[in-house]
Amino acid sequence: MAVEQRWLPVLAPAVPVPIPAPVGRGRPGHGYPWPWSVLRWLPGEDATRAPVADPHALARDVAAVVRGLRGVDTAGGPNPTVSGRGVPLADRDGEVRAALDALRADPEPGIDLAAAGRVWDDARAAPVHDGPPSWLHGDLLPGNLLIGGGRLSAVIDFGCAGVGDPACDLLPAWAVLPPGARATFQDAVGADEESWRRGRGWALAFGLVALPYHRTRTPALARVARRAVIEAVSGA
Repeated sequence: MAVEQRWLPVLAPAVPVPIPAPVGRGRPGHGYPWPWSVLRWLPGEDATRAPVADPHALARDVAAVVRGLRGVDTAGGPNPTVSGRGVPLADRDGEVRAALDALRADPEPGIDLAAAGRVWDDARAAPVHDGPPSWLHGDLLPGNLLIGGGRLSAVIDFGCAGVGDPACDLLPAWAVLPPGARATFQDAVGADEESWRRGRGWALAFGLVALPYHRTRTPALARVARRAVIEAVSGA
């Protein structure tokens, strides 16, 4: 909530589609022990359900959002350790390997865990980001991308936004886009091979960690996680 209140007005001018605008702030109380925000409503249907007219156009639209965020001054931006997004992949290694163990104990049909382990090792072996940190959304999943008229119409849920390794925001290449539009996204976002390997690792890490947790809690998110793992394993 604090990230949204402080930073959404700063990020909005740089993003080529609407993002939420805070209009109120709530305090803990009445059985809800956390602060909360009132945000302006944005029309559209999330990308888990809405038809996409042209996946390549969507790839370019999402890439434009990522590039816009990368152009924002990072001074004072949230440290990536707050949300766990944009940190070195080595920092996620323990939870990813714990998720692999959980899935070995309770397998998910269609998931090749041996291949997932190899992809994760390859992503971990990629050189760490050695440039300046960038602003990133941190959670570019289909539920946070709104579609209107077949195109990206808005991006929501900036609760994980912060500054860190920009490869984190390559996640939608595997979690959102079909394989045929992946190269379009890579080209439009300007990702080199090293950052692309790390981005694939971010998609795999999200999927592996979320899948065993959400299978019985949030089936819709578990389906997104399952897709991210399968796509990350099946294609670079």
